[in-house]
Amino acid sequence: MRASGITVRALSELDRFNARHPWSHNDAYAPLVMHHARRVAASGGSHAVDIGCGTGHLLRRLATGGPP
Repeated sequence: MRASGITVRALSELDRFNARHPWSHNDAYAPLVMHHARRVAASGGSHAVDIGCGTGHLLRRLATGGPP
C-alpha cells in the first residue's frame, strides 16, 4: 500500500519539526526514573535494564546515580 501525498507531506513536515526541536523521552523522564531507581536501590535492588534505544544519558545517570 502506498502512502497518500498528504501522508508523505505530513511525515516530511514532522521530520523537519523534530530536526529543529529535538526531544528525548529519556531526558524528559530521567528525574522520575531516577526517583524510582533510588527507591528500588534503598529496598535492596541492585540492577537496572536499559533497552538501548536512546542517547545513553539515562544509562549514565543510572550507572552513577546522578546527572550525566
